[in-house]
Amino acid sequence: EEERNEASRREEEERNEADRPRIRGEGNRIVGARRSEERKGGDGAIASETAATREEDRDGEPGEIDSDANSAMGDFLDDFEDLGVDAGAPVTRAVPAADDDDEEEADLPPYRVHPSPAEVASGAPSASTIVAAADSLARNGFVVLEAEDGAGLVASDVLDSALAASDGYLDRLLAAAKAKGLRVDSDIFWFAELCSRARGGRRFDVTAERRRCGNGGSITLPPRPYPTSDDESAAAAATDAWDGLRRAADPWVSSALLRSGLMVENVGTGVTFGVTAVGCVTSLPSAPEQHFHADGRERGIVNVFVPLVDVPASMGPTHFRRGSHVWDHDSPYLTREQRRAREGAEDVVPELRRGSVLMYDYRVFHRGGANLTGKRRPVAYVMYARDGTEDTWNFPDESVWDPDSTGAG
Repeated sequence: EEERNEASRREEEERNEADRPRIRGEGNRIVGARRSEERKGGDGAIASETAATREEDRDGEPGEIDSDANSAMGDFLDDFEDLGVDAGAPVTRAVPAADDDDEEEADLPPYRVHPSPAEVASGAPSASTIVAAADSLARNGFVVLEAEDGAGLVASDVLDSALAASDGYLDRLLAAAKAKGLRVDSDIFWFAELCSRARGGRRFDVTAERRRCGNGGSITLPPRPYPTSDDESAAAAATDAWDGLRRAADPWVSSALLRSGLMVENVGTGVTFGVTAVGCVTSLPSAPEQHFHADGRERGIVNVFVPLVDVPASMGPTHFRRGSHVWDHDSPYLTREQRRAREGAEDVVPELRRGSVLMYDYRVFHRGGANLTGKRRPVAYVMYARDGTEDTWNFPDESVWDPDSTGAG
């Protein structure tokens, strides 16, 4: 009897010893790759981390897990490994740019469309590219058009002109703001030509004339009390350069807008839309990331970004919340289904090549990323709007060149 008791005691101790690593958490590491497979695209985006990897990276070791339920989960994951099931699949919702073709939501199309070299050479999209771009814009709320070989859709000389003119005009606008006593690196200010919308944001939106609707023709500047002829020349040079960029990008944009249905107020009423603004958003080095926001609530406004430099992850490309353009932004209460849809929405961060084209619905939730480099991140834009709609949120009428203006909006 004593021998049986001793054997039973040893067996119990061996079971406890076998379970002890799992109780400490060591047995609950998610087995498999520490990161989902890295794919190189553009500057080499890194795929999303698993939850266990993030836990280990914080403290250098796994967190303690003390419950029997977690121990059982560890056994469950080990069984999955034995079956050859990848238990290390990412659980985070953020998807890097290079993974969008494989990681997409089942009911949403790819958000990156690749025109062929022949299309790029001709300067216009094919019918299949138009369909794919329009589908992504209508359902994801945004789309990236980027050539298969990484070449820009907008010619280099057009980009060079826009880059030089944008930098020169921004420098003069910031000098004018400083002359009013504003601390441009930290203050919030709103002018007709220049806005800084967050305290310490180091992100500046510079624009030319904004109008209700205009199809064709060129963007022109309204009369301003420029202090010097050099200030006026800088404004004119930027406006001309942005307008040239608008003309170069338009063949890729207008056809997709027509196909998307966003520019139709009601089915069967026809389509009338045009360009309402051009400009450039520049993030300075060390600019922090923004909060998620929509640029407006009106259906029928689309912003088109054309990066004037490559925008890798370190420069803070724009984050988008897929499908968020169809949310009810004005509803004070959410149904359970609406809440679940928002909580489960996928965040994606498309890195951009210089001269590529990104279109997004004004209603989609997005935010600019942090610029972790020592260089400016200039992204030119062209705003399109359906006839009868107007962007009224983002710029006041007060000019930075007016001696009495304060930037209070």
